[in-house]
Amino acid sequence: MWLKSKNFQAGNYKGKSYMGHIENCSTCLLRSKCIRNEKTKARQVAKLSPKHLDISFTTKMKRIFDTVEGRSIYSKRMGTVEPVFGHLRGTLHLDRFTFRSRRKVNNQWLLYCIVHNIGKIQRYA
Repeated sequence: MWLKSKNFQAGNYKGKSYMGHIENCSTCLLRSKCIRNEKTKARQVAKLSPKHLDISFTTKMKRIFDTVEGRSIYSKRMGTVEPVFGHLRGTLHLDRFTFRSRRKVNNQWLLYCIVHNIGKIQRYA
């Protein structure tokens, strides 16, 4: 099946719509059990959820942070990861990547991480 529509809507429901390949459905032995209308060319399926459940990523993260476990995890992140990002951005001026492909950006990120770690070794070793 292939993705027919990313933003399929039906009444109060929203989701993704998929459709089978016509060449596969036309030769299928189970076509009469799968497709209700003979004029339909291929099987269509939609994965739907109610529209009111469609919330933003920010709202989902706020809900996670409001739990005891979420606050514990986030507080650890603030002490271990965020200072590194601040150093890379503020001191090493990594505000944006200068390359375009994923491979090149990954290599540039790794080089910045190496520079950061060498600086730590120089200061503390």
